[in-house]
Amino acid sequence: MKRSSIVLAALMAIVLLPMGSVRASGGQYVGGPLPPDPGLGIQQNQDAEPGIAVDGAGTFWIGSNDVFYDSRSEGVLSGEDVWKSTDGGQTYQWVASPFGATNNTAGPAGEDSDIAAATAPNAQGYYNVYAASLWVGSTSVAISQDGGKSWVIDPLGGIPVEDRPWIAADGACTFYVTYHQIPLFDPVVNRYDICNLSDLAAGVTINPTSSTQLFLNNSVPGLTNDFGKIWVDNSAGSRYHHYVYVPMMGCDLNGPVQIVQNEETSSGCLNKTELFIGVSTDGGRTFNDYKVAEGANGEEPVWCCNVTTDAAGTVYFVWSDNHNAYLAASSDGGQTWGAPVQLNKGGAAVYPTAAGGVAGQVKVAFYATTVAGDSNDPVAMGNPGAPGAAQWTVQVASSNNYGKGFGISTATSTVHTGVLCTEGDNCSITNSRDLYDDFGAAISPLDGHLSIAYTSDQPGGTNANDFTGYATTTK
Repeated sequence: MKRSSIVLAALMAIVLLPMGSVRASGGQYVGGPLPPDPGLGIQQNQDAEPGIAVDGAGTFWIGSNDVFYDSRSEGVLSGEDVWKSTDGGQTYQWVASPFGATNNTAGPAGEDSDIAAATAPNAQGYYNVYAASLWVGSTSVAISQDGGKSWVIDPLGGIPVEDRPWIAADGACTFYVTYHQIPLFDPVVNRYDICNLSDLAAGVTINPTSSTQLFLNNSVPGLTNDFGKIWVDNSAGSRYHHYVYVPMMGCDLNGPVQIVQNEETSSGCLNKTELFIGVSTDGGRTFNDYKVAEGANGEEPVWCCNVTTDAAGTVYFVWSDNHNAYLAASSDGGQTWGAPVQLNKGGAAVYPTAAGGVAGQVKVAFYATTVAGDSNDPVAMGNPGAPGAAQWTVQVASSNNYGKGFGISTATSTVHTGVLCTEGDNCSITNSRDLYDDFGAAISPLDGHLSIAYTSDQPGGTNANDFTGYATTTK
């Protein structure tokens, strides 16, 4: 959630949407709003922009940013609510708000958040869970080594003033954090290793074992270095096991002639965008950049793209240009890529997020509407809440043949109406950025079920109505 100021709002009771299945062509889903902290006395969670992870035992974990002031923290943003599901995503239980004032000895937190879960057990037989949350000065991580029963909150060293941390786990005790270093907004990847930390003490800084800058040839700070959530190939059967991937989008501006020919604007490039991927084969110490594709219209959403792998190590890169959602696949560890495939079948689609399963299986969730055009265009989409405005839902494109063909299903009822702004701090239309800038999807390694964590502002259609919901394919 990239924003220059924190919006303050009072806690409010909001009507709870009914839980239950959503039937759609090509699939059936169960879900609804995630339960709130039972100690708060509110009817519905007030969170947005969730991440999701699944550990090696098949437990799903959701972490979502609390966008309102929280009574638990006595006027300080709590940072992140955490939920888990031990029944394959069919139901979720609220677990903790680890960055609340009572637990947090690491300093402020409360804006962007993300979550990751280990794929191998720790010495006690549990799978580590990592919840990250920032304030502009730094990022802290909450670590649970006992299935969410307790949390240790520590500041992460090696991260200066920054924006938008994403976190990914590798094996039993390693994790990576990517972020934008301010003021130049260069993407940076830090690797952290807690394997030899037998006793994690609260409030003790965890320093990175390596820190690597990406996309260093930027011509204009903050514009040519859009990036997405980091991903680690954790499949033991993949020949690219432990490869680290960072999806990126930018303008191809190598030299003054190209700068003139492909002038940048606050929302992207004058002509075409370039999609790149950073690939590390040595545990994040070094990265090589490979070109994935070109975008047609030059538009850059504030958070551009997402990447995942299947059990065979096939890499799937997804992105949006504010009009459509696309996927490209690589079978050689991200070095070469097939032709892009458009995922949405008519209408507009934004913020695709991909999840890989068994060999050849990939599922991509995205916000979609039947109205074609730019998601930021009020003429095409209508103003949020206006009669006849575009209706947005979460849709899923599913493939079992390595992304060559897809079936489409609808996972939710309406989550937003009208303009769905993808321009971050530049969003100016009231309630157009209620869904914020990203959401998450994951596939269980045990039964292949997809679980999605998303944001909705319905009913009501204002950010005061925001909640984090889930949708899971039914058993």
